Amino acid sequence: MKITQVYAARLPEQVINKLKEIARAQYLPPRAVVRAWIMQRLEAERMNENPVVGAELAGTTPTADGHQTQGAGAGVNID
Repeated sequence: MKITQVYAARLPEQVINKLKEIARAQYLPPRAVVRAWIMQRLEAERMNENPVVGAELAGTTPTADGHQTQGAGAGVNID
């Protein structure tokens, strides 16, 4: 597969630190971990394993028990 596009994302320092920690434990550069996560998520979407990603990214989504969860753009817990 030829990589043809570069995307940049601003992430909070605590997220970057956690990403570096995970990457270091896998003996990989952080960009390789991010790339693998994106590819895994795209494959899951293709297989329709988690079709609500649009709602998750847009804001809050209802859970099975009626509560609201924040989307990926806000309040991500990395602990």
